[in-house]
Amino acid sequence: MMTSRLRIYLTNFGKLLTLLAIVFILPYFIQLSEWKINEALALQSGKGLSGYAWSENVGWISFNGANYEITVDSYGQLSGYAWSDNIGWISANTADLAGCPKTPCTAKLLNNKLTGWFKALSGGSSQSGGWDGWISLSSTTPAYGPVLSNGSLSGYAWGGDVVGWLDFSAVKAAQQECVPAFSCSGSQNIVYTNSACQTSTYLTCVSPDFCSIGSSSCIHQQSAPTATPVGFTAFTAISHDSTPLEITSAPQDSSNAPLASNSAAPATFTATGHIQARPALLKSGYRTWLYWNVKDAQNCTVTGNGSSWTGLFSGAGGQQTLPITGQATYTLKCDALDGGIPPVVTEIQAINVTPVFQEK
Repeated sequence: MMTSRLRIYLTNFGKLLTLLAIVFILPYFIQLSEWKINEALALQSGKGLSGYAWSENVGWISFNGANYEITVDSYGQLSGYAWSDNIGWISANTADLAGCPKTPCTAKLLNNKLTGWFKALSGGSSQSGGWDGWISLSSTTPAYGPVLSNGSLSGYAWGGDVVGWLDFSAVKAAQQECVPAFSCSGSQNIVYTNSACQTSTYLTCVSPDFCSIGSSSCIHQQSAPTATPVGFTAFTAISHDSTPLEITSAPQDSSNAPLASNSAAPATFTATGHIQARPALLKSGYRTWLYWNVKDAQNCTVTGNGSSWTGLFSGAGGQQTLPITGQATYTLKCDALDGGIPPVVTEIQAINVTPVFQEK
Protein backbone atom coordinates (compact mmCIF):
# COMPACT_ATOMS: atom_id res chain seq x y z
CA MET A 1 0.00 0.00 0.00
CA MET A 2 2.85 2.36 0.91
CA THR A 3 4.63 1.46 -2.32
CA SER A 4 1.52 2.32 -4.36
CA ARG A 5 1.12 5.66 -2.59
CA LEU A 6 4.79 6.40 -3.08
CA ARG A 7 4.49 5.78 -6.82
CA ILE A 8 1.50 8.12 -7.05
CA TYR A 9 3.37 10.73 -5.09
CA LEU A 10 6.45 10.46 -7.28
CA THR A 11 4.33 10.57 -10.45
CA ASN A 12 2.51 13.70 -9.31
CA PHE A 13 5.80 15.28 -8.22
CA GLY A 14 7.27 14.62 -11.68
CA LYS A 15 4.25 16.24 -13.35
CA LEU A 16 4.62 19.21 -11.02
CA LEU A 17 8.28 19.63 -11.99
CA THR A 18 7.39 19.48 -15.71
CA LEU A 19 4.68 22.11 -15.20
CA LEU A 20 7.08 24.35 -13.31
CA ALA A 21 9.63 23.98 -16.13
CA ILE A 22 7.04 25.04 -18.70
CA VAL A 23 5.88 27.98 -16.62
CA PHE A 24 9.28 29.31 -15.51
CA ILE A 25 12.07 27.90 -17.70
CA LEU A 26 10.56 27.85 -21.21
CA PRO A 27 9.75 31.57 -21.16
CA TYR A 28 13.39 32.18 -20.27
CA PHE A 29 14.58 30.42 -23.43
CA ILE A 30 11.95 32.22 -25.51
CA GLN A 31 13.09 35.52 -24.02
CA LEU A 32 16.75 34.56 -24.61
CA SER A 33 16.00 33.76 -28.27
CA GLU A 34 14.20 37.06 -28.70
CA TRP A 35 17.06 38.86 -26.95
CA LYS A 36 19.56 37.34 -29.41
CA ILE A 37 17.44 38.43 -32.37
CA ASN A 38 17.14 41.92 -30.91
CA GLU A 39 20.88 42.06 -30.30
CA ALA A 40 21.52 41.17 -33.95
CA LEU A 41 18.96 43.70 -35.07
CA ALA A 42 20.52 46.44 -32.97
CA LEU A 43 23.81 45.98 -34.84
CA GLN A 44 22.24 46.80 -38.19
CA SER A 45 22.59 50.26 -39.69
CA GLY A 46 22.34 51.97 -43.05
CA LYS A 47 19.68 52.85 -45.56
CA GLY A 48 16.65 50.62 -45.41
CA LEU A 49 12.93 50.14 -45.73
CA SER A 50 10.53 51.97 -43.44
CA GLY A 51 6.79 52.06 -42.90
CA TYR A 52 4.23 49.27 -43.16
CA ALA A 53 2.96 46.70 -45.65
CA TRP A 54 -0.66 45.57 -45.41
CA SER A 55 -2.10 42.07 -45.69
CA GLU A 56 -5.83 41.37 -45.57
CA ASN A 57 -5.00 38.12 -43.77
CA VAL A 58 -2.38 39.02 -41.16
CA GLY A 59 -2.66 42.81 -40.95
CA TRP A 60 0.22 45.28 -40.77
CA ILE A 61 3.87 44.30 -41.15
CA SER A 62 6.37 46.84 -39.83
CA PHE A 63 9.72 47.29 -41.58
CA ASN A 64 11.47 49.37 -38.91
CA GLY A 65 11.22 49.85 -35.17
CA ALA A 66 13.26 50.85 -32.15
CA ASN A 67 15.62 47.89 -32.51
CA TYR A 68 14.94 46.35 -35.92
CA GLU A 69 14.84 47.25 -39.58
CA ILE A 70 15.49 45.88 -43.05
CA THR A 71 18.56 47.55 -44.52
CA VAL A 72 19.76 47.91 -48.11
CA ASP A 73 23.50 47.80 -48.79
CA SER A 74 25.37 49.52 -51.62
CA TYR A 75 24.80 46.49 -53.85
CA GLY A 76 21.03 46.55 -53.29
CA GLN A 77 21.05 43.46 -51.05
CA LEU A 78 18.51 43.43 -48.20
CA SER A 79 19.15 42.14 -44.68
CA GLY A 80 17.50 42.30 -41.28
CA TYR A 81 13.98 41.72 -39.98
CA ALA A 82 10.42 43.02 -40.24
CA TRP A 83 7.79 42.38 -37.56
CA SER A 84 4.16 41.23 -37.59
CA ASP A 85 2.02 40.98 -34.45
CA ASN A 86 0.38 37.88 -35.95
CA ILE A 87 3.18 35.91 -37.61
CA GLY A 88 6.26 37.27 -35.80
CA TRP A 89 9.68 37.96 -37.26
CA ILE A 90 10.08 38.11 -41.04
CA SER A 91 13.68 37.75 -42.24
CA ALA A 92 15.50 39.18 -45.24
CA ASN A 93 18.82 37.60 -44.23
CA THR A 94 20.53 35.43 -46.83
CA ALA A 95 21.08 32.58 -44.35
CA ASP A 96 17.33 32.33 -43.69
CA LEU A 97 16.46 32.43 -47.39
CA ALA A 98 18.40 29.33 -48.43
CA GLY A 99 16.15 26.72 -50.02
CA CYS A 100 13.52 29.18 -51.25
CA PRO A 101 10.89 27.78 -53.66
CA LYS A 102 12.49 29.40 -56.71
CA THR A 103 15.88 31.03 -57.25
CA PRO A 104 17.22 33.66 -56.93
CA CYS A 105 16.57 33.54 -53.17
CA THR A 106 18.46 36.67 -52.09
CA ALA A 107 16.23 39.64 -51.30
CA LYS A 108 17.34 42.68 -53.31
CA LEU A 109 16.27 46.15 -54.25
CA LEU A 110 17.77 46.07 -57.72
CA ASN A 111 17.11 48.69 -60.38
CA ASN A 112 14.46 50.07 -58.00
CA LYS A 113 12.56 46.76 -57.96
CA LEU A 114 12.22 44.30 -55.08
CA THR A 115 13.26 40.78 -56.05
CA GLY A 116 13.88 37.51 -54.24
CA TRP A 117 12.13 36.33 -51.07
CA PHE A 118 11.31 37.06 -47.42
CA LYS A 119 10.83 34.29 -44.86
CA ALA A 120 8.47 34.36 -41.86
CA LEU A 121 10.50 32.50 -39.22
CA SER A 122 7.35 30.98 -37.71
CA GLY A 123 6.66 29.20 -41.01
CA GLY A 124 7.86 25.66 -41.56
CA SER A 125 7.53 24.75 -37.87
CA SER A 126 5.40 22.01 -36.32
CA GLN A 127 2.91 24.68 -35.20
CA SER A 128 2.59 26.41 -38.59
CA GLY A 129 -0.05 24.02 -39.98
CA GLY A 130 1.96 23.26 -43.09
CA TRP A 131 2.63 26.89 -44.00
CA ASP A 132 6.25 27.28 -45.13
CA GLY A 133 6.54 31.01 -44.36
CA TRP A 134 7.82 32.09 -47.79
CA ILE A 135 6.90 35.50 -49.20
CA SER A 136 7.71 36.05 -52.87
CA LEU A 137 8.75 39.61 -53.66
CA SER A 138 8.27 39.46 -57.42
CA SER A 139 7.38 37.27 -60.38
CA THR A 140 6.96 37.53 -64.12
CA THR A 141 4.22 34.88 -64.40
CA PRO A 142 1.96 36.30 -63.10
CA ALA A 143 3.62 39.71 -63.12
CA TYR A 144 3.84 41.39 -59.72
CA GLY A 145 6.34 43.01 -57.39
CA PRO A 146 6.92 46.29 -55.52
CA VAL A 147 8.64 49.09 -57.49
CA LEU A 148 10.46 52.08 -56.00
CA SER A 149 9.76 55.56 -57.37
CA ASN A 150 10.53 58.91 -55.72
CA GLY A 151 11.27 57.22 -52.40
CA SER A 152 8.01 55.22 -52.19
CA LEU A 153 7.22 51.63 -53.07
CA SER A 154 4.09 50.52 -54.87
CA GLY A 155 2.85 47.08 -55.84
CA TYR A 156 2.38 43.73 -54.17
CA ALA A 157 4.29 40.69 -52.93
CA TRP A 158 2.70 37.27 -52.49
CA GLY A 159 2.76 35.28 -49.24
CA GLY A 160 0.70 32.24 -50.10
CA ASP A 161 -2.63 31.35 -48.47
CA VAL A 162 -1.60 32.59 -45.01
CA VAL A 163 -0.32 36.09 -45.84
CA GLY A 164 -1.96 36.53 -49.24
CA TRP A 165 -1.23 39.69 -51.22
CA LEU A 166 1.06 42.09 -49.38
CA ASP A 167 0.55 45.76 -50.31
CA PHE A 168 3.76 47.85 -50.16
CA SER A 169 2.18 51.24 -50.93
CA ALA A 170 2.92 52.50 -47.39
CA VAL A 171 6.58 51.43 -47.46
CA LYS A 172 9.36 53.97 -48.02
CA ALA A 173 12.94 53.48 -49.17
CA ALA A 174 15.86 55.73 -50.05
CA GLN A 175 16.02 56.22 -53.78
CA GLN A 176 18.95 54.20 -55.04
CA GLU A 177 22.04 56.02 -56.23
CA CYS A 178 24.34 54.21 -58.61
CA VAL A 179 27.76 54.95 -60.01
CA PRO A 180 27.28 55.13 -63.78
CA ALA A 181 28.88 52.05 -65.32
CA PHE A 182 28.90 49.72 -68.28
CA SER A 183 28.13 46.03 -67.92
CA CYS A 184 27.13 43.10 -70.10
CA SER A 185 23.89 41.31 -70.80
CA GLY A 186 25.04 38.10 -72.38
CA SER A 187 28.13 38.29 -74.54
CA GLN A 188 26.91 40.78 -77.16
CA ASN A 189 24.94 43.54 -75.38
CA ILE A 190 26.64 46.44 -73.58
CA VAL A 191 24.32 47.78 -70.85
CA TYR A 192 24.60 51.26 -69.33
CA THR A 193 23.45 51.99 -65.75
CA ASN A 194 22.91 55.68 -64.93
CA SER A 195 23.07 57.45 -61.55
CA ALA A 196 19.38 56.67 -60.91
CA CYS A 197 20.13 52.94 -61.32
CA GLN A 198 18.18 52.81 -64.57
CA THR A 199 19.58 50.47 -67.20
CA SER A 200 19.44 50.59 -70.97
CA THR A 201 21.10 48.79 -73.86
CA TYR A 202 23.99 51.02 -74.91
CA LEU A 203 25.39 49.00 -77.81
CA THR A 204 24.97 45.58 -79.39
CA CYS A 205 28.20 43.94 -80.54
CA VAL A 206 28.23 42.09 -83.82
CA SER A 207 29.80 38.63 -83.59
CA PRO A 208 32.63 37.77 -83.41
CA ASP A 209 33.12 40.98 -81.37
CA PHE A 210 31.95 40.74 -77.74
CA CYS A 211 31.09 42.75 -74.64
CA SER A 212 33.60 43.24 -71.82
CA ILE A 213 32.59 44.37 -68.31
CA GLY A 214 33.38 48.07 -67.81
CA SER A 215 33.97 48.83 -71.48
CA SER A 216 31.70 50.99 -73.62
CA SER A 217 33.19 49.51 -76.78
CA CYS A 218 32.97 46.05 -78.28
CA ILE A 219 36.13 43.95 -77.98
CA HIS A 220 37.39 42.59 -81.26
CA GLN A 221 37.19 38.82 -81.34
CA GLN A 222 40.28 36.98 -82.40
CA SER A 223 40.48 35.74 -85.95
CA ALA A 224 43.49 34.64 -87.93
CA PRO A 225 44.83 37.68 -89.86
CA THR A 226 46.06 37.08 -93.37
CA ALA A 227 48.81 39.71 -93.30
CA THR A 228 51.05 41.63 -90.95
CA PRO A 229 48.90 44.13 -89.00
CA VAL A 230 48.74 47.71 -90.14
CA GLY A 231 50.81 50.02 -87.98
CA PHE A 232 53.48 47.42 -87.22
CA THR A 233 55.97 49.90 -85.77
CA ALA A 234 59.69 49.39 -85.24
CA PHE A 235 62.13 50.21 -82.50
CA THR A 236 65.88 50.76 -82.62
CA ALA A 237 67.48 48.23 -80.35
CA ILE A 238 71.00 47.13 -81.29
CA SER A 239 73.82 49.45 -82.26
CA HIS A 240 76.50 47.44 -84.05
CA ASP A 241 79.92 48.96 -84.81
CA SER A 242 82.14 46.85 -87.06
CA THR A 243 85.91 46.98 -86.88
CA PRO A 244 88.32 46.69 -89.83
CA LEU A 245 88.55 43.10 -90.91
CA GLU A 246 91.86 41.42 -90.12
CA ILE A 247 92.94 38.35 -91.99
CA THR A 248 94.18 35.80 -89.47
CA SER A 249 94.40 32.98 -91.98
CA ALA A 250 94.83 34.85 -95.20
CA PRO A 251 94.27 33.03 -98.45
CA GLN A 252 97.16 33.12 -100.88
CA ASP A 253 97.25 33.72 -104.57
CA SER A 254 99.27 31.70 -107.03
CA SER A 255 102.44 33.52 -105.97
CA ASN A 256 101.81 32.50 -102.37
CA ALA A 257 101.63 36.17 -101.40
CA PRO A 258 99.04 36.96 -98.75
CA LEU A 259 96.09 39.10 -99.74
CA ALA A 260 95.98 42.60 -98.31
CA SER A 261 93.94 43.03 -95.15
CA ASN A 262 90.66 44.91 -95.27
CA SER A 263 91.38 48.42 -94.13
CA ALA A 264 87.92 49.81 -94.86
CA ALA A 265 86.46 52.31 -92.37
CA PRO A 266 84.16 50.93 -89.64
CA ALA A 267 80.51 50.53 -90.61
CA THR A 268 77.52 50.99 -88.30
CA PHE A 269 74.53 48.60 -88.33
CA THR A 270 71.25 49.08 -86.48
CA ALA A 271 68.97 46.16 -85.68
CA THR A 272 65.30 47.06 -85.92
CA GLY A 273 62.20 45.11 -85.10
CA HIS A 274 59.20 44.72 -82.88
CA ILE A 275 56.84 42.17 -81.31
CA GLN A 276 53.11 42.68 -81.36
CA ALA A 277 50.06 40.66 -80.28
CA ARG A 278 46.74 40.86 -82.03
CA PRO A 279 44.51 41.02 -80.08
CA ALA A 280 46.27 41.91 -76.82
CA LEU A 281 42.97 41.72 -74.86
CA LEU A 282 40.83 38.59 -75.10
CA LYS A 283 38.49 36.27 -73.22
CA SER A 284 39.93 33.67 -70.88
CA GLY A 285 40.75 30.43 -72.70
CA TYR A 286 41.16 32.09 -76.10
CA ARG A 287 44.30 32.32 -78.26
CA THR A 288 46.00 35.26 -79.91
CA TRP A 289 48.58 35.76 -82.66
CA LEU A 290 52.12 37.11 -82.25
CA TYR A 291 54.05 39.01 -84.92
CA TRP A 292 57.69 40.06 -85.02
CA ASN A 293 60.19 41.05 -87.69
CA VAL A 294 63.79 41.89 -86.82
CA LYS A 295 66.59 42.95 -89.17
CA ASP A 296 70.35 43.08 -88.66
CA ALA A 297 70.45 40.55 -85.82
CA GLN A 298 71.89 37.07 -85.63
CA ASN A 299 68.80 35.31 -84.35
CA CYS A 300 65.70 35.82 -82.22
CA THR A 301 63.54 33.72 -79.92
CA VAL A 302 60.05 34.40 -78.58
CA THR A 303 58.98 32.61 -75.39
CA GLY A 304 55.99 32.73 -73.05
CA ASN A 305 53.00 30.81 -71.73
CA GLY A 306 54.56 27.44 -72.55
CA SER A 307 55.43 28.30 -76.16
CA SER A 308 58.72 29.05 -77.93
CA TRP A 309 59.60 30.13 -81.47
CA THR A 310 62.91 30.87 -83.18
CA GLY A 311 63.61 33.17 -86.11
CA LEU A 312 63.95 36.77 -87.18
CA PHE A 313 60.44 36.78 -88.67
CA SER A 314 57.15 35.35 -87.45
CA GLY A 315 55.81 35.04 -90.96
CA ALA A 316 53.08 37.20 -92.41
CA GLY A 317 50.36 35.16 -90.68
CA GLY A 318 52.01 35.34 -87.25
CA GLN A 319 52.30 32.54 -84.69
CA GLN A 320 49.28 31.36 -82.73
CA THR A 321 49.62 31.05 -78.96
CA LEU A 322 48.30 28.40 -76.62
CA PRO A 323 45.01 29.20 -74.79
CA ILE A 324 45.48 32.11 -72.35
CA THR A 325 43.62 31.98 -69.02
CA GLY A 326 45.27 34.90 -67.21
CA GLN A 327 47.68 37.74 -67.86
CA ALA A 328 50.57 36.38 -69.94
CA THR A 329 53.81 37.87 -71.22
CA TYR A 330 55.83 36.98 -74.31
CA THR A 331 59.49 37.97 -74.56
CA LEU A 332 61.30 38.72 -77.80
CA LYS A 333 65.06 38.15 -77.32
CA CYS A 334 67.52 38.85 -80.11
CA ASP A 335 71.29 38.32 -80.35
CA ALA A 336 73.39 41.06 -81.93
CA LEU A 337 75.65 40.58 -84.87
CA ASP A 338 79.28 39.94 -83.95
CA GLY A 339 80.57 42.91 -81.99
CA GLY A 340 77.12 44.39 -81.53
CA ILE A 341 76.40 46.70 -78.60
CA PRO A 342 74.52 45.61 -76.54
CA PRO A 343 74.98 41.91 -77.31
CA VAL A 344 71.33 41.04 -76.51
CA VAL A 345 68.12 43.02 -76.72
CA THR A 346 64.66 42.07 -75.40
CA GLU A 347 61.09 43.36 -75.66
CA ILE A 348 58.03 42.16 -73.71
CA GLN A 349 54.47 41.96 -75.01
CA ALA A 350 51.74 41.60 -72.35
CA ILE A 351 48.42 39.84 -73.01
CA ASN A 352 45.44 40.63 -70.77
CA VAL A 353 42.21 38.73 -70.16
CA THR A 354 38.87 40.51 -69.93
CA PRO A 355 37.36 40.52 -66.41
CA VAL A 356 34.47 38.19 -65.57
CA PHE A 357 31.44 39.72 -63.86
CA GLN A 358 30.13 37.94 -60.71
CA GLU A 359 26.96 39.08 -59.15
CA LYS A 360 27.18 39.56 -55.47
